[in-house]
Amino acid sequence: MKTILFILAWTVTWLGFDDSVLKTLPDVETGDNVNDQAPVPPEVECYKFTNWDGAADYVIDDIVIRAVYEQYKYILSIDPEPEMLNGTIVAEEPFAFDLNNQIADIPCGTTVSVRAVPQQGYKLSKWYQNGVELNTTALVIDILLDQSTVLEGNIAIRATFEQDTQTAVTHTRAPASATKRIVNGQLVLIRDGKTYTVTGAE
Repeated sequence: MKTILFILAWTVTWLGFDDSVLKTLPDVETGDNVNDQAPVPPEVECYKFTNWDGAADYVIDDIVIRAVYEQYKYILSIDPEPEMLNGTIVAEEPFAFDLNNQIADIPCGTTVSVRAVPQQGYKLSKWYQNGVELNTTALVIDILLDQSTVLEGNIAIRATFEQDTQTAVTHTRAPASATKRIVNGQLVLIRDGKTYTVTGAE
């Protein structure tokens, strides 16, 4: 009488970020530990690998092990140093700065639009990001928070403002700090609640 010996063998499969198959290890014998044969988890933009969901330290069945990733999150803040004068910065919807002038927990890969709001008689002069001057004077700029642009998990922005010589104009009847506006299609000067035409008439 012949004795037939059956050796059970199992398959261990490692899956990546999007459940794609990273590695399949067939013919694993019962009780084997093959954790040391796990693949190197691939790098994923905006995410960091944290752990494997599952283990193959004592294989007694087919096993599927998944890579677990965590999305990077960032803080966008208004730089308080040096003090920003003659204007402010606001975030466009759906974002808003909190009382600490921060927007926290912004997922990596998100673009936040911010607007410079000059005081009357002033205009935007320069934008700064993490202390570096940006090559734009647009009132609204887009800040992309991802691994290529963010240093140490945060971005600090600042704007500087200067007197707008095109609106701070003078004439014989209006004080030097008057501002120029278009009202009902006509150029006028406004100062202390009074409106002047360009000829000086009230």
